[in-house]
Amino acid sequence: MPAAATRLTAGAIAAQLSLELDGDSDTPVSGINSLADANAEDAVFVADPKYLPQLADTRAGTAILSPAHRAQFAGTALLSDNPYLAYARLSQLLYPLSTPAAGVHGTALIDASAHVDPTASIGPYVVVAANARIAAGCVVGAHCVLGESVTLGAHTRLHARVVIHDRVALGTQCTVHSGAVIGSDGFGFAPDAAKRWHKIQQIGSVRIGDRVEIGANTTIDCGAIDDTVIADGVILDNQIQIGHNVHIGENAALAGCTGVAGSTHIGARVQVGGHSALLGHLQIADDVILMGHSVVSGSLRSAGVYASVMPVMPVRVWRRLVARFRQLDRRA
Repeated sequence: MPAAATRLTAGAIAAQLSLELDGDSDTPVSGINSLADANAEDAVFVADPKYLPQLADTRAGTAILSPAHRAQFAGTALLSDNPYLAYARLSQLLYPLSTPAAGVHGTALIDASAHVDPTASIGPYVVVAANARIAAGCVVGAHCVLGESVTLGAHTRLHARVVIHDRVALGTQCTVHSGAVIGSDGFGFAPDAAKRWHKIQQIGSVRIGDRVEIGANTTIDCGAIDDTVIADGVILDNQIQIGHNVHIGENAALAGCTGVAGSTHIGARVQVGGHSALLGHLQIADDVILMGHSVVSGSLRSAGVYASVMPVMPVRVWRRLVARFRQLDRRA
């Protein structure tokens, strides 16, 4: 368990995060830990009631809890109606990201026409092409490549080995993790009479809003004609594929290994479980929730929770069900 960047008291945390304090305001907090491994200077949290029995045995000095569960913890409590959100904010307070020193590393290659704000940090072996613009407070990690006319909004951070193709625009306070590729060609080809494929030039780009987080090895294709658009506050997990001309609405969240085919529009606040597949040219309404492994072949025009794909079961049961499916088809 790494030590926090700063050591605070429960009272100071309550004041900074606007939480209700019940207990000793001088209780020290030097880290966040699990219920099982915490010590007297650690904070823990309980968001799921199934973990409440562990409160009796934890050695933590401070716990983030719902007011309804206060009586089940003997130590100092930080009370919140949303303990998970309070935990998230505490993690940011105790473990802020380190910021490299401003400046351009001597091995970076920056085109003379590019603009790099003096407060930005450009790491080793970064390549920045013509007319790119990197705003104040940006961090560009080692071996990143930024194409022509790329723009990074203020305080956006690229981890090592991110590739951003020409004319892609990222807003402020975005985070892009290692291996991500933004603005690569969409999958557009036309067959001729002999079934040979002819590439369709992908002339659009990608527009990404503010406070977007893009996971490791995720790819976002440029638009075929219009741009691919990722709105403010979207979070994309690792190893996601976003096809050309996809639009993703504000504060949507897509979990790992999801694939979204071209020209699908995903509404605001949509949540997509891991390993889901969305076919192309669909409309997904605001506030839709897709369970993991969902396959979406038609538009979803109203909010709600949707699922597909049968859960795992013993193979003998699966074979019996498949046989019954076939019988139903023959009867039809």
